[in-house]
Amino acid sequence: MKLVPVYIENAAIKKTLIAIAKDPVLQNGTKAEIKTSFNKRAQIDDISVVNEGDIEFNKENGQVVLSIIYSVKTPLFANISLYLDFNVRSDE
Repeated sequence: MKLVPVYIENAAIKKTLIAIAKDPVLQNGTKAEIKTSFNKRAQIDDISVVNEGDIEFNKENGQVVLSIIYSVKTPLFANISLYLDFNVRSDE
C-alpha cells in the first residue's frame, strides 16, 4: 500500500504534462510561461516530488514534448526501502 501514493503522484505529473503540452495558449509559449503553468497545476494536484526546474523541453514533429525524469525512495518496512525511477513524457 505504500506504493499507491507514489503511483498516484506519477499519474498526476503525467496528466499535468499532457495538459500543458496540449494547451493551445502554451504551444508557442516561453519556457517561463510553461514553468509557471506547471507550478500552478502542481499546487492544485499536490505534486511535491518534482518542480518546474526538472522539466525538459523538446520539439518533435513541430509539437512541444515535455518530460521529467525523477526517482522516489519510499520506505517499505523496517530498514527496507524501495527506490523507483520514473520517466514521464507528455507524448506517451
